Amino acid sequence: LMGAGLLVRSFLRLTSVDPGFQVENVVSVAVTLPLTRYGESSQQSQFFVDLAERVAQLPGIDTTGVVTTLPFSSLGTEFDIPFSIEGLDAASPSERPQAKYRAVTPGYFETMGIPLLAGRSVDRLDGIETRRVVLINETMAARYFQDRTPVGTVLNMPMLGDLEIVGVVGDVRHQGLAAEVEPEVFVPLVQLPLPEAHLVVRSMSDPATIASAVRTEVGRMDAQLPLTQVASMESLLAASVAQPRFNMALIVMLALYAVVLAGTGVYGVISYSVAQRTGEIGLRMALGAGALDTVTLVVRQAGRMLLLGVVAGVAGSLAAGRFLEGMLFSVAPSDPTTLALVALSVLLTGLLAALIPALRASRVHPVEALRTD
Repeated sequence: LMGAGLLVRSFLRLTSVDPGFQVENVVSVAVTLPLTRYGESSQQSQFFVDLAERVAQLPGIDTTGVVTTLPFSSLGTEFDIPFSIEGLDAASPSERPQAKYRAVTPGYFETMGIPLLAGRSVDRLDGIETRRVVLINETMAARYFQDRTPVGTVLNMPMLGDLEIVGVVGDVRHQGLAAEVEPEVFVPLVQLPLPEAHLVVRSMSDPATIASAVRTEVGRMDAQLPLTQVASMESLLAASVAQPRFNMALIVMLALYAVVLAGTGVYGVISYSVAQRTGEIGLRMALGAGALDTVTLVVRQAGRMLLLGVVAGVAGSLAAGRFLEGMLFSVAPSDPTTLALVALSVLLTGLLAALIPALRASRVHPVEALRTD
């Protein structure tokens, strides 16, 4: 029961974590471009920009965008890219801080509902021929800029050179709800594209209809191009917590089975005890004990056993809690609230199981009980 309680509280806290974006009404489509036909960076970026613009013109589509690494998806290319910050002490190449690299097109942050905290978002004028820009996430801004304003500062990164920070966006938990947020940089896709990316579409229409329309549009652009993943963001979020949900469900089922066994065991022991003490109970009643006195006698006996069991159970659960520690999120293995609720539930279950034979004992006729003895 303690293990079930801990996993239930852990799962509830996990699912209450803000992923950093709005999962409702967003469909994602993963596209991988073959390098044999899209070997040039300009070809890759142009394909994804055109795809986002063409899908945006379809009926029922609100906004679209492209990102190279989608939250909660195992597809895509993710890597750490080192950087240095203008105005801060320079470090050796091996000591330079790093951030997760993401390439995006205009409309991505709006489609995903990722808040813009400072500056501006990516627009169509950002590219190779214009000034080179970058957006950073809130964690990176807090870690490396502290009280300074990051907007307007220049970052230097390999393969990209000097990039001006034009905006700060909210944190997104890309690796899962339980994962720590890392520093991230978001670069316009045309500045450093990758052959694998995700198109995200926000629409109030049915996700299956949207997916079919996107497939058709991709086929018109390149009939030989397969879609590697089509999924709603809600389904990807649900899949990311599938393992914790399974762990919780399994332990809860075992805990419920344990409750039934415990209740049945208490009922059987107390019933046997009452049967053995029928003569004693009859004598007590013949000497003036009432029905309430008899019930109290039986329940008190059960209560002593239950208290001993709860004490042993608490000690055992505290010792065994460390084995669940790796499966818990934001809950201590010895969580006092869970421990108190579990102990109370065990006591109530045992007392209810003991109440049935106690009530039956209170209805014993003294003469019949003495004859039985």
